[in-house]
Amino acid sequence: MCDFSLFIFAGSIHVGVLSMQEMLRSQIDTNFRDISIARTSILEAITIYQNRTLPNHVLHVNFQGEAGHDFDGLSREFFTILWQQINCTYLSDGHVPLVTPFGMGNNIPSETWVAIGRILSHGFIVSRHMPYQIATPTLFFILTGQMPPDEMLLNYFVEMLNGTDRALITEAREPSDLSRKLEIGYSFG
Repeated sequence: MCDFSLFIFAGSIHVGVLSMQEMLRSQIDTNFRDISIARTSILEAITIYQNRTLPNHVLHVNFQGEAGHDFDGLSREFFTILWQQINCTYLSDGHVPLVTPFGMGNNIPSETWVAIGRILSHGFIVSRHMPYQIATPTLFFILTGQMPPDEMLLNYFVEMLNGTDRALITEAREPSDLSRKLEIGYSFG
């Protein structure tokens, strides 16, 4: 039997998120801000987003050396390509920021992380763009302001494990013989 409560919950979040996006978009300045950027140096957008006022405007993106008019398609492409590069440069394993208990990894300045946060929020507000590279529990927290359910955290944790560990944890989570679970537990210790 399928439990549809998660789908209903996800649907209500989706409706709430779209309402929030529409409300936020109605508050930004409708005067366009032109951005002309080369695809090969898309990460320069991080420097552009250090300007605090940019997220207050709708974008009009032009890729240097290419013909085109931005009727939201180029903006969406801009955010998609930018997040692919942010993923390769600033996120490890595609999901986890390069952050240590002692600060940002690789001596990445905090201004860069603030600009990346502006890119995340601005892309969502102006183009409904949400990068897939961000961990599901993190997106849940951003969108709802609440801690993700334990089951979501556990499932995401298991997804990040290598194949052998994932199989062991998955087997340990299934209802089965207690002695087998203890055997699995000892294999980690």
